[in-house]
Amino acid sequence: MKGLLLKDWYMICRHCRAYLVILVAFLGIGLCSPEGAFFLYYPVFIAGSIPMTLLSYDNVSRWESYSRTFPYSEGQLVAVKYLISLFAVLATALVTVLAYGAIQGGTDWMALLSMGCMVLALGLLTPALMLPWVFKFGAEKGRIVFYVVLVLLMLVCGVFVGFSNSMEMGLPGSFTLIGPMTLGAAILLFAGSWVLSKAFSKRREW
Repeated sequence: MKGLLLKDWYMICRHCRAYLVILVAFLGIGLCSPEGAFFLYYPVFIAGSIPMTLLSYDNVSRWESYSRTFPYSEGQLVAVKYLISLFAVLATALVTVLAYGAIQGGTDWMALLSMGCMVLALGLLTPALMLPWVFKFGAEKGRIVFYVVLVLLMLVCGVFVGFSNSMEMGLPGSFTLIGPMTLGAAILLFAGSWVLSKAFSKRREW
C-alpha cells in the first residue's frame, strides 16, 4: 500500500503542479474580493478531482492492467485513489480555512468551524460522485461523468454560498449545526462510494 501511495505521489508531483497555481489563484480571488466567496470553495473541487487525473494517466500508461500482476488486492488499488483524494481535500480545506481566518483577522472559531465543515463536505462530494463511475466504465468514459459532476457541484457550491450568507445574516446559530451535519452526510456518501467503487472494480474486466 505504501508503494501505491508513493507511486501516486510521484505522479502528482510531475503532472499536477498546475493545481497548486490554481489553488493560489482562486484563494487570492476569494480572499481579496468581497463577492468572491464562491472561489474559496472551488479549490477543494480541484483537489477532489486529482484521482481522476491520476486514473487518466494510469490508463494511458496501461498501469490499470499492469498493476494486476502485482500482489495488490483490488481493495488496495481502489483505496489508494480514495486516500489520495481524502489527503488532498483535507490539506486544501485546511489551507483555505486558515487563510480565510488570517485575512479576516477575527477569532470567530464557530464560523471558521462551520466554513471548514462545508468546504470539506463539498470537497468529499467530488470523488464520492465521480470515482464509482470511473471504476465501472474506465477513465475515458468516466471523463464525461467528471465534467457533468463538476458542473453540478459548482451549482451546488453557489447555492451553499448563498444559503450560508443568508443564514449568517439571519440565524447564525442554526448554520453552525448545518455545517457539521452536511459534513457527516458527505462522509457517509464518501464511504459508500468507496465500497461501490471496490465492487465495480472487481466486476470489471481489466
